[in-house]
Amino acid sequence: MTSPKPGRPLALVTGGSSGIGLELARQFAVHGFDLVIGGSSDRVEDAAAALRQAGATVVPVRSDLATYDGVEAVWKAVQDTGRPLAAAALNAGIGIGGAFIDTALEDELRMIAINATSQVHLAKRIVPGMVAARSGRILVTSSLSATTPTPYETVYGPTRAFVYSFAESLREELLGTGARRGRASVGPRWWRIGRQCLGDRHHRRPV
Repeated sequence: MTSPKPGRPLALVTGGSSGIGLELARQFAVHGFDLVIGGSSDRVEDAAAALRQAGATVVPVRSDLATYDGVEAVWKAVQDTGRPLAAAALNAGIGIGGAFIDTALEDELRMIAINATSQVHLAKRIVPGMVAARSGRILVTSSLSATTPTPYETVYGPTRAFVYSFAESLREELLGTGARRGRASVGPRWWRIGRQCLGDRHHRRPV
């Protein structure tokens, strides 16, 4: 890990080792942020190495966000930097498909823990510091599945609906505090980064 460069703010990205999370992390890096990125496999180390090529200091954290201790490990990594958190992208999530009568209960409880519980857990750690500093941005990744019935993803869709409602409710509470919340609704062919995370002057639509 390289030493932090003066003046670079710090961002957290969960699910940052691949897919949307990795692209979010890349956007933060090229827009001048250092990073803490979370992932559940050793791919998080490869992602960190790639992101450092953009000039960012990157702290990778391998943990299981389905567990309380796994979420706390991510937060400890943020605290161990000794730096205020300027932005957080709560992006981690998994999906399970199949008929509800066929899917395993333990798999669906794990999905609820990752997609919903971990989001609340991390936000509970992040938001007080941002409110105290009267500064900070949070992006919560949801899905178009939050807005429609999702047969054969009968538990996945409701987890995203919870996150959607949670993000909107948090937005209302944070009005006037200096901390801001964004929500990205992800579909099969498009996604967007909220202006709230990178700031209006840095906004870029990935393709």
